Parts: sequence; C-alpha cells; structure tokens
Amino acid sequence: MQSGSRISDLIQKLWSIDKKWELFVTNEEQENSNEEINKLIYHLVRILRQELKAGDREEVQKYLQREKLKKETVEILVNEALELLRFYMGFSFLRELEAKDEMTFKGLLAVIYEKYIVRYEPGYVQSIEIGKCNGEELMDIVSRITYLTDYYIARSYTAKGIIEDLQDETGLSEDNCAYWADLIDQNYQLLKMDYILEQLKRIEN
Repeated sequence: MQSGSRISDLIQKLWSIDKKWELFVTNEEQENSNEEINKLIYHLVRILRQELKAGDREEVQKYLQREKLKKETVEILVNEALELLRFYMGFSFLRELEAKDEMTFKGLLAVIYEKYIVRYEPGYVQSIEIGKCNGEELMDIVSRITYLTDYYIARSYTAKGIIEDLQDETGLSEDNCAYWADLIDQNYQLLKMDYILEQLKRIEN
C-alpha cells in the first residue's frame, strides 16, 4: 500500500496517547474529549479514503488487521472511508470516458455547462446517450457537477484551488480538471450572480 507507513505511524500515535482509543471508534456512546485523538482518527480515515480509490478494500482491511486493530474497528474505519468516497465513485463514468475518448469527455462537460448549469435547455441533457450511460444516469452526474460548481462559486475558489479539489473529488487528470476549471472561470460572473440571487431568495422566504 502506498500510504502504509503513514497509516502505521498514525495508529502508533493513537496507541501511545490512549491504549483504549479504539473505543472512541467502536462505541458511539463513548465520549472523546481528546482533540488530538479526534484529529488523528480523522487523518487516518482520510488516508484510508485515498487507498480505497484503487478499489482494493480487502488489502486495506488486512493491513489494518496486521496493525492489531479489532475487527470491528477495521470495519468502521473502512466504512467511514468508503462513505467519503461515495461522491468520487459517482464520477466513475467520467473517468472511463476520459480514458476512452477525451474529446467526447470535454464535449460532454462543455454541453453540461452550456445547456444546464450556465443556461438551461429543458430536456436536452436527458436526451444525451453516451455508451451505456442513459439520460437518467447522466442527470446524476450532472447533479454532482452542479454541486461542485456551486461549492466553488460560493467559496470563491481560485482556478488552482478548483483544479486541486477536482483531482481529489473526481480522479480526473490535471489537464482535464484545468479544462473544467476554465469552464467555471469563463462563466464566473454569471454563476456568482446566480448564486447571490438564490441566496437572496432563501432569505426572503
């Protein structure tokens, strides 16, 4: 495992702080006021998330078991890491499309912004069929793209910040994340205005 040594170091630090640290993972009623333990567990789950992107859950579980963790602890940590990967897994179609046909990938992304996010043409996206991905499945991807776009606009992300986060959240190449970031940047003022108007509507309601 690429991050094996980092995982081992974090676990050893947890053991050194509290020999019963696993209780904070396995027992929801066990209150943990130790901020350092909370941070270490958080970082451990984030690293496990990165390892699980490769999809080898069994290897990760075996590694944690070799670190003398209880079976229940292993299951909870791995499941928490997998939960953090749900968004990433939702972009599997885009990763496959990128690998097979980069031009189609870029064209699809541009159309999603042109016909759904920046401007809206009813029914257009639902009518698109690419490979085994039908309109309904594509709309799920579109909703994820819309969510990320709103997230970046709301927080005024820079292009560099968008690219780095997209690589982590989607697993796409740096070049294609830069292309995606450019689509957002080209329409930044309009997207920002739409976001502000939506926030004002919520306040009024």
